[in-house]
Amino acid sequence: MTQSPPTNAKGFSKAFWVSNTVELFERMAYYAVFIVLTIYLSNILGFNDFEASMISGLFSGGLYLLPIFTGAYADKIGFRKSMIIAFALLSAGYLGLGVLPTLLEAAGLVEYGEVTRFSGLVDSSERWMIVPVLFVIMLGGSFIKSIISASVAKETTEATRARGYSIFYMMVNFGAFTGKTIIDPLRNAIGEQAYIYINFFSATMTILALLSVILLYKSAHTAGEGTGNSHGHESWRKLEAYDDDSEAVDGARFNDETAQSKTTCEEENHAPHGVAFCVLPVKHRLAIFIMQEEHQHADDEEDVSRLHGRKE
Repeated sequence: MTQSPPTNAKGFSKAFWVSNTVELFERMAYYAVFIVLTIYLSNILGFNDFEASMISGLFSGGLYLLPIFTGAYADKIGFRKSMIIAFALLSAGYLGLGVLPTLLEAAGLVEYGEVTRFSGLVDSSERWMIVPVLFVIMLGGSFIKSIISASVAKETTEATRARGYSIFYMMVNFGAFTGKTIIDPLRNAIGEQAYIYINFFSATMTILALLSVILLYKSAHTAGEGTGNSHGHESWRKLEAYDDDSEAVDGARFNDETAQSKTTCEEENHAPHGVAFCVLPVKHRLAIFIMQEEHQHADDEEDVSRLHGRKE
């Protein structure tokens, strides 16, 4: 059996608070950039209004489409690995938004200051490098949309779930509010360059979130993560392996083993499994026992989690 996760006086685990904290960082990072994304595309990279709105719209649409796929992948590899992948992608993407204008300026295509002065960037194809950068952010953000709220659900019980989601949405709203309010004083201080530097703020937030997950996030609620029904699938893989082994045995040896295993089975009082079970070779019976034990272990974990929820 697995140990129950450590909880504090309020009944929430450490993983719950880490999930909410990184959600706060992620929302601050996202809204700081998204609130001025179309202005960044037009004033910093020289896209016209139609191009800027089209890129921004596709970016937003992808954020809500990709979780269909990234969510399924997150279930397979687990929440912790998914968060690490997500925040690594987001950090790289936000840094890319900040570094790209520097590269364009170094190439002599634009000059940034309080007011941007274009000198060839509008007609250059190099500004389209923004597309793969935004795709990286979109991919990382799609992981976040599918796993943080699910992580909160796993780290709460029926008794604490309403309170847990209240805290979660408070973090979402506070992060969104804070991220949106940073850009205005920054723009008043340094002009249009603020649309570049705000990306470094967002990258800092996601790097902090990445470090928080790596160093602090450890959930005891891992049932169901992996391959969907990992216990059953693993057992059947073992059973199939035994089938392959049996096929390599000649008929006489197989018959001898079957007869011997039937006698041994009856002697060991395995009658509850029936005669059909007893005539199976030892290898096959062992595989069935493994499958039964693994399913029983999974049931025990669920019982412990349910009991833990009632105690809280």
